[in-house]
Order: sequence, then C-alpha cells, then structure tokens
Amino acid sequence: MTLLSPTLFPRIITIYSTTLLSKKIIYEGQLESFLTQLKDYYYKNKYFYIVRPEITHTQFNTILRQICKKNNIHIENKIKYENSKYSPEYHIFLK
Repeated sequence: MTLLSPTLFPRIITIYSTTLLSKKIIYEGQLESFLTQLKDYYYKNKYFYIVRPEITHTQFNTILRQICKKNNIHIENKIKYENSKYSPEYHIFLK
C-alpha cells in the first residue's frame, strides 16, 4: 500500500450549499433530464420523490441522500451557522 493510496485518502466531495446547487441545476435546465435518467433505477416505493411537479432544495437533498445510501456512498451532514442562518453542508466520501 502506497502512501497516497485511495484507501488512506478517499476522495471527498464537499457541497457547501445544496440550495445554490439545486438552484443552479434548475436554472441550467438539467433537473428534468437528471430526474428522467433516475426513473429507471429509482425505488418504486419512493418514486413520488422524482415525479413531483416542482422540487425544492430540501427535496433535492433527500434525493441526493437516497442515491448515496443506495450506492453505499458515505455521506455526512454538518449544520453550519452563518449570517444568522443554519444551512446544511454535505461531505460525500468516494472510494
């Protein structure tokens, strides 16, 4: 095992603001195609999450967490207090 082995240092993706991420995806028009691609693979009993007429950033977070859980991807949620507001910060650990 080398010093820079992926098992010692997994890749970490940090999403600081899922609100901004979901707004960007909606603004760029990528949300519809993303949800359409998910339809074939998504849980049938949780299908209503991806067929809603409008998706809020909280519902987008739920979809993101469910995808990570299904694929055994470790995700941590930390609450940040900034500018008199609480906002979630997600750390996604990829191996």
